[in-house]
Amino acid sequence: MNPTDLGTDEIHKRHSVRIESNQKVPRAIVMDQMIIDRYLMEGLLTIVEHQSGEYILSCAAKAGMFAKGSNWEDEGGRGKMDNVPLRIFPFGRLMSKIKKRYGSYTSFIVCRTVCDNVDIKDNEYKMGELKKGLNYIADSRLGGGRNPLKKFKSGSQARSG
Repeated sequence: MNPTDLGTDEIHKRHSVRIESNQKVPRAIVMDQMIIDRYLMEGLLTIVEHQSGEYILSCAAKAGMFAKGSNWEDEGGRGKMDNVPLRIFPFGRLMSKIKKRYGSYTSFIVCRTVCDNVDIKDNEYKMGELKKGLNYIADSRLGGGRNPLKKFKSGSQARSG
């Protein structure tokens, strides 16, 4: 009998699962683990909006927003432990950026949906707020709408000025 990691029947019932078999042991990959993944698969979010959500989720994880277990393989003794979560500041600035542009409610909806995995697809207004916030992050943080040559003067301006 060959070993597999194909997941349980419950996982297959609740999620969209892809089987990856290019390794020695075939395994199941959950495609719609987070709500933003489901929204992407259902066509409610664009790729860019989904990438913004993933970016926010990454910042939240680095900020220590989600519980994680202890590393029992850590040898310790590498210096003193710092309990100040400095990575919380980039996440806070990200949410403040949305709040400053669109208000507290939009910032709340983005955080609640992306980080807390709350389903809002039945509320058209909330979905609009989510999309607005995610698009703003895409434009301001992920390079959308930015001109990388903006800091250089064009040839005609350089010669005349």
